[in-house]
This record gives sequence, structure tokens and C-alpha cells, in this order.
Amino acid sequence: MEKFHHPPNIVAGPDPQQITTVGLGMKSLKRAFVFPYCIICFLIMGCQPGGTGKAEADSSPTVSDGALKKGTVSTNQITLSWAAASDDQTETEDLTYSVYYSTSEYTGTVSEIEKNGTVFSKSTANLTGTTVTGLSSNTTYFINVIVSDASGKKTAYDGMSVTTGKKAKTLHDTYRSYCWSGQYKCD
Repeated sequence: MEKFHHPPNIVAGPDPQQITTVGLGMKSLKRAFVFPYCIICFLIMGCQPGGTGKAEADSSPTVSDGALKKGTVSTNQITLSWAAASDDQTETEDLTYSVYYSTSEYTGTVSEIEKNGTVFSKSTANLTGTTVTGLSSNTTYFINVIVSDASGKKTAYDGMSVTTGKKAKTLHDTYRSYCWSGQYKCD
């Protein structure tokens, strides 16, 4: 059996001019090497040209503008929007967003939001806005958004507090308040 020899430049990686692009749709699979075993190394271990043979670290999604923007507020719903996040491994359109709300204030860490918040929208891809519905009138809500990448790493946007509008009095409510105040004799 013939002994296997690898090229002398394999430790430093192949010549950058020998790297070609393949359209496989994921950032981590955009390069292929000339040598077949380098392709396997790249696909399985995440090796990069000139790298050490170790997979490159995946960081959490980046939120350049973490502010949630308040839109329309009514007695039972709040409309909000935010800027899309980015990530070093997951395409922007594949990042998922979860929206949480609570009537109690809590810190904006991912674990606190997940522990204390109520999920309104869970893991929706390419979401940059929503309307949170089913809320109570004249109530302050604390709203947060968490973005997740394909490997499960998460980043929280800056939370915001919003108070829903007061419920308008109806004619019936007005009639009852006069009766209870003793101003009128009511049946």
C-alpha cells in the first residue's frame, strides 16, 4: 500500500488564488479547496485557508441598532419594529426573532427575558416588526425581542416599556357611574 503524502503547503492552507466559490447558500460553505481532503476538512471541521485546522468560532448575532421602535398603541395592542440583526455564520434572512412581553419590569438579558416574559411570537425568520395583540387597556408592558442564529446563539435587543390606551367609557358606563354616585335615582 502506497504511503499518503500531502502537499507541503497544507499547514498554511492552499494558495488563495486556488480557492473557488461554490453557491451552497451558507457563509461557512462558500469556499472549496483544490485538494479533495481539504474539502472534507473544510466541510466537517470548518477549516479556513491559512488556518489551524480548528473550526472558526461562531459568535452571537450582532444587533447594530438595538432599539425597538414603537408604532401604533391602542387599548389592546402595540405595534413595534426593529432593525435586522446580522451574524457571522447565519444569513440575515435566516435569523429568527422571538417577541416577549410582561407587565413586570426585568433586566434585558436573554435568560431573564426567556424566564420572565410571555412569548408572543416564537422563532420567526426574517421578522423586523409585529403587532402584539390581546393586551389589557391602561397597562404598562415591557417588551423585548431576542434574535437567534442557526446554532442557537442569542442576543437581546434593548427592551422598551409602553402603556396601552385607556378604554373609552361607554354610555352604559357613564349611566352606572351616575347611579352609583347617588346623583340620580336608578332602577
